[in-house]
Amino acid sequence: MRRRASDKLQRKTQTFIALAVFALVYLLGEFIIAQESNRLFLDLRNQTLMQAASVRARVESELSSDIYLANGLLGYISATAPLKLPPGPTQNALAAVYRYGHHIRNIGLAPDNILTYIYPLAGNEKAIGLNYQDSDQQWSAVRQAILTHDTVLAGPIQLVQGGRGLISRTPVYLGDGRYWGIISIVLDVDTFFRDIGSSFKDPSIRWAIRNATNNAMVYGDPAQFDHAAIRLPIRVPGAVWEMAAAPVHGWQAFTPRLTAWRVVAFSIAAVLAVLVYMLLTARQRIHLNDLQDPLTGLPNLRLFDDRLEQAIQLHKRQGAGFALLSIDIDAFKRINATYGQRTANLVLSEVARRLNALTRHGDTLARVGGDEFMLILNGMESDADILRLADKMQQAIAVPIRIGSVSLEISASFAAGFYPQDGDSRDILTGNVDMALYTGKQHGSGVVTFVRQSRYAHMPHRAGG
Repeated sequence: MRRRASDKLQRKTQTFIALAVFALVYLLGEFIIAQESNRLFLDLRNQTLMQAASVRARVESELSSDIYLANGLLGYISATAPLKLPPGPTQNALAAVYRYGHHIRNIGLAPDNILTYIYPLAGNEKAIGLNYQDSDQQWSAVRQAILTHDTVLAGPIQLVQGGRGLISRTPVYLGDGRYWGIISIVLDVDTFFRDIGSSFKDPSIRWAIRNATNNAMVYGDPAQFDHAAIRLPIRVPGAVWEMAAAPVHGWQAFTPRLTAWRVVAFSIAAVLAVLVYMLLTARQRIHLNDLQDPLTGLPNLRLFDDRLEQAIQLHKRQGAGFALLSIDIDAFKRINATYGQRTANLVLSEVARRLNALTRHGDTLARVGGDEFMLILNGMESDADILRLADKMQQAIAVPIRIGSVSLEISASFAAGFYPQDGDSRDILTGNVDMALYTGKQHGSGVVTFVRQSRYAHMPHRAGG
């Protein structure tokens, strides 16, 4: 029972150490993975930021190249006004500006805020005559341009002639400071952003643009601004736009790779834990083989000598006495010769089991020879206690042992000595007990021989003398 408890404790200890190794290695793997996750996140964020900055630069460049074509019309208007602009030359001037633009849908002139000239005219006839002051949708932007003396970009808005557009409005002031009217350039929203998006080869970045003043979407999905996207301001005339950019598959796009690494870390931790457990088990087995009798599982002579020395040292420190009981199976050589070594080994194992069942916790039962056992009995100093224990052991041993079809009835002889009365050292005490056992066996089997009086005694339940 004590051996099973000790083995159980050893297994628990080994399991704990193996689990500790597993946890340590796995946590180390998790730490490395966390560092790598942070690095990959920063790399992805930097890549996204670079891509977003490129998109922003392209948007600003494309807008500027189209919007500031209006500056070419300022000289024409200043030179012609205050006379009425001639229709033919004016249309030619608008056509020239139109041809230089990349995404211009139409360009118009609105003297006194009334749209009078537009190019191309085909498809835009409905816009001719529009008075900006009468359009609630457009007047605020026109009024802002007039007040600020600067270009204002509005949109996207629904156009009178149909479709969506970005409208650039540049106020025109003559040399004498008088306000003349508005130059408006309508940019096609869809082609503008389609051309910008197609210039970037990396499709893994999703981006959107909105007017930061009123949160009106200029391009893309408004939900993009709800996520942890990178946000950049975009400089546009008369307004502030905001860009949001994020990976198409989210900021954890690298998670599958980390999951694979986590599986590898778990596997390595598990393998190392198993190896450690096996190593500890093998080490324990080697240690037990050094201190344990391989046949019976009891302590061997080496461990017995160590425990006996411990008992002696305890007596020297605390004065605690103990007894030493030697147990020898009677006629064991005959069993070995008659039934063979296998049967003899089974008899030894069974006897060891029965003796161990009667051994107190804290005492040490050891197999010290072929058929000889030694028992250290801590705190036992009475002959009567020795006789009672020996009697119980004899009765347990006497129960027939069945091995196959063979039923064996055996007995044992005992010898007892007390420390320090029967020997004040390990060698003297064990030598005296061995001599007492030899002497007792000369008088027959099943007796208990005491060293101190050089006498032997029968056990309480055994007749004869």
